[in-house]
Amino acid sequence: MLHHIPFAQAVDFQQAGGKAANLARALSLGFQIPEGFVLPRSVLGLFLESNHFLPRVQKTLDAYEKTEWRERLARFEDLRAAALKLPIPATVQAEVEPVFLQLLQRSPAGVAVRSSGVCEDLEKASFAGIYETFLGVNSVNAFWQSVIRCWCSAWSPQAAAYAHKLGIAIPLDGMAVIGQTLIPAESAGVVFTADQATGNPWRFVINATFGLAADLVDGSAPADRFVLAWDTGEILEKRVEIKPNRLMFQANRVEAIPIPDQQQPLPSLSDEQARAIGRMALAVDRAFDRRMDLEWAIANGQLYLLQARPLTALPDFFPHELSVEEAAETWTPYLNEHGTMNERERQIAPCHRHRWLLELWNYFLTADDVFPHRSGRERDFNGYRYTTEWKWQASPPDWPRIESWLERHEPRLRNDWTAQLERVRQANAWLDTQMAVTLNNPDARAVDWLCLALAYEREEYQMQAAVWYAPQWLIFTCEELLRRFVVETMPGAGIPGLPAGLLQGLHGYSVERTMSAQALGRSAQEE
Repeated sequence: MLHHIPFAQAVDFQQAGGKAANLARALSLGFQIPEGFVLPRSVLGLFLESNHFLPRVQKTLDAYEKTEWRERLARFEDLRAAALKLPIPATVQAEVEPVFLQLLQRSPAGVAVRSSGVCEDLEKASFAGIYETFLGVNSVNAFWQSVIRCWCSAWSPQAAAYAHKLGIAIPLDGMAVIGQTLIPAESAGVVFTADQATGNPWRFVINATFGLAADLVDGSAPADRFVLAWDTGEILEKRVEIKPNRLMFQANRVEAIPIPDQQQPLPSLSDEQARAIGRMALAVDRAFDRRMDLEWAIANGQLYLLQARPLTALPDFFPHELSVEEAAETWTPYLNEHGTMNERERQIAPCHRHRWLLELWNYFLTADDVFPHRSGRERDFNGYRYTTEWKWQASPPDWPRIESWLERHEPRLRNDWTAQLERVRQANAWLDTQMAVTLNNPDARAVDWLCLALAYEREEYQMQAAVWYAPQWLIFTCEELLRRFVVETMPGAGIPGLPAGLLQGLHGYSVERTMSAQALGRSAQEE
């Protein structure tokens, strides 16, 4: 069994962990990542087994459920102190140490040792800021001490609490470790391919600083902020902070070096560097097909990708360019029933069925109709259609007005109803003819049946909208008027079924329509 994996082969989340697997995927897609290797989780399993340490870990984690936070931290410190005294299996040392020393020779700024949990950097769980990273490691002993600390971070109270919150069960041996060249960054930071505050997917946000970005990532240092248009890289916002220190590898360790006063207010990125980071972020976003949280570094003019994780807990995007009245509404993408859009749905989005029906419904209504209207708002943002919730708008009924309106419009409604019945008969006859032609055509293809089905759907929607617009609501309205008449003129008559009985006899077409549709469905064939 190999105790280390080259990055190019570290694609298995269950062995290499999420951080390493994402970087291996990025490497395969052509992105520049620092040279390195991965200790798979099997090495941690061997460490636990050879030292009979697994029961101790399980006992500590079990105790978390019964103790206060301060005691949990104390128990974890005891567990980690004990682990740091245990030996690394000899077979692991023999294989891995030469690999580490070769990497160290090619790493003037030392080696970065990073945790890579099997539940880390996933779409629903990031474990950001919970697992350990060590920079500037420059000896074999420091390397193994860093590896053990990375392993132990999988058992910390913070990791246990985060996993419990998400309902995740983390394996006790579920931690791999990355060894990478530490990039002696001139500038470094993070870029998000959506605005974390608003969820806006068309604004990329870069946080940057001079030197290494460890303090920026954990939130303990100020950072310059660039906001870019997702597609063009146009810089929409730029805020430059005073940066008193920079993290650098110096004298065999990473330390904070004071920045001269005149340089502290300077931007840590040029505009062109910011746009280059935006281009890389867009490429990663598209390659992974999701919004991403990326760590990057620039050294000697080269842009490196240090980490790639999906953004988690991103809020639903709420467009900004709205009036006060519009801002009171909740806006959502007008995509499909689930609020998302896959590749196939992107191609057929203009055929959105519900919107078509709504447009047809509103087409047949006039401004003074007494029937309910549906209202809502729609707007395009960056080529995507957003909508508010569509609601039926109906004022408290003014029954005298409704009765007067019905008297005036009853002839028109009756004519519309009759016209639609005739249209149904014509459409059914056309459908029967087309089906017969297609059935008798030996060269008929699946696409011919699809075109026929779509044509029928078009007729069906037109008829539904036209018929529902007036006759169906006419029935409901007349029924209510009749019911009110009965209640007012014969109170206590106790004949609630009378109105429905009186209204029976209106000729419908649903049976004919349904039989035709069923026949089409039975006859449709696929190649």
